[in-house]
Amino acid sequence: MISADWNKDSLKSFEKKMETIIKKLPEATKMGVNDSLKNTQEKALKNKRGNKDKNLILIEFMDITTTRIVGRVYTDRNTFDYAPYLEFGTGTKLDPTGPGPKPEHTQAYKDSNGAWWLLPVNKANKKLNNKVVNIDGKLFYVMFATKPYPFMRPASFSSRQENADLVNERVGKLLMEVLK
Repeated sequence: MISADWNKDSLKSFEKKMETIIKKLPEATKMGVNDSLKNTQEKALKNKRGNKDKNLILIEFMDITTTRIVGRVYTDRNTFDYAPYLEFGTGTKLDPTGPGPKPEHTQAYKDSNGAWWLLPVNKANKKLNNKVVNIDGKLFYVMFATKPYPFMRPASFSSRQENADLVNERVGKLLMEVLK
């Protein structure tokens, strides 16, 4: 015959610790995801040419449930409307389906001087020093194709493991705190 004895106080202590972990795990995970979003945001700002204002590259939680936490690092077209042009360039082939200037906003041309396109003056969010041309009574800035200066994609790819480690660190701290 087999007999087993256990300490009921130890079992109650273990159950209490498991309840604490279950209760605190979502918040620890959320804090880890927040750390990873901020990490990616910082890397994107570091990669970005020009203004390093955090309001240009935003972070937010999109979905928080007991089984998943989803966040994103993004740019808002209302505050950083030229982000796609910076990330992908304006293109030298002037492909209307690509990430460069769209036909509804510009008129694109290519000649011996290279690729260029016209930006309606009323679409620019500030006065530019570019040459202005008048076509059929509408004023356009002459813009030249630019190469891409990616900042979001490199930040995302280079921070994958670091971000996983940041979440693991928060969860690990919780476990160490509760199970000590």
